[in-house]
Amino acid sequence: MNPNLPMSFESSAVPYIRPHQKEKKASARRFWVLGLVVLLLVGVVLTAHFLPEDIKNNVFGWLFGGDISDETTTGDTTTEHSTTDGTTAPPAETEDIYNWQCELPQGATAILPTDRSANTLGIFAENPTDAILEEIQPSFPKKGAGEISVIIVNTHSFESYAEEDALYYTDAAFASNGAENVRVSAVAEALCAELNQNGIGAVFVDCMAQSSFGSYKNAQKLAELALADYPEAVLVVDIHRAVLTDDAGALLRPITKIAEEITAQARILLGTGANLEKNAATALAFYETLNLRYGSLMMPLSVSENALLQKLSVPVLTLEIGSAGNSVSEAKAAAVALAKVMAELLL
Repeated sequence: MNPNLPMSFESSAVPYIRPHQKEKKASARRFWVLGLVVLLLVGVVLTAHFLPEDIKNNVFGWLFGGDISDETTTGDTTTEHSTTDGTTAPPAETEDIYNWQCELPQGATAILPTDRSANTLGIFAENPTDAILEEIQPSFPKKGAGEISVIIVNTHSFESYAEEDALYYTDAAFASNGAENVRVSAVAEALCAELNQNGIGAVFVDCMAQSSFGSYKNAQKLAELALADYPEAVLVVDIHRAVLTDDAGALLRPITKIAEEITAQARILLGTGANLEKNAATALAFYETLNLRYGSLMMPLSVSENALLQKLSVPVLTLEIGSAGNSVSEAKAAAVALAKVMAELLL
């Protein structure tokens, strides 16, 4: 018979059996023993009731519903992860800003957070050219006595950023000519505002380019006009936005944290054409200071034979702030950090 199955009333019924005399005596003795035990327990309970609380809790806790194995905290004492009312809160979780979890829709391309800083990669500069940067002495211009010291331009005004918190995209068209508030011009304006906030006069000249065709020639003309208007300016900054992908074609979103804020990583571009030594000296001074101030903000300095915007009478600093995978808020946070260091070097 399976003991786990319910037993029928008929099979479990036991017939009444009249006890013998010996069994009656044994039952009487058991009754008196049981009564004695009950009296002893009552005495223990009554005695324990008048004992001090610490003895009661530790010795007789099981009788009063307590658990002597638990250590309780009274009053206002708090633990390392306690709230202000004395109750213990769970430890705070450390945010992993590079964690990416998403099921990609059909035809979508991932936007992957990544750390591309020079310190993490162990690469100071990506330099496939013959330029020898070690022979150039870093130096940064100082602000003049005039009102404006820095002119900021966008050679590629059409460059745009991804939506906030985007994990993927389905149409690459978002990266060009997006809404005004997600274009690289919004980041340039943020850098300009922060410079002025830190005592450096700066103006922003929007090149309003719709494509890369003729963009550098247009930016060159506008920068020269601005220098004519502000002859006291000592630096031109050209703000770009990168496009970075991995080997599988996913769009990369280079980020770090500065003052608990997720921030796009940036890099300096340097061309080997005209004014190489003057522009490289400025770039190296800025780069070295940034790496000392923010260990993971800057990606490796990138040297190429591209002309860039550098045929001007003053040093030109070409910056890529974030990638197309970054949000504009992350890029603006980077621009603020860059502007603070730039202002200190100019003063």
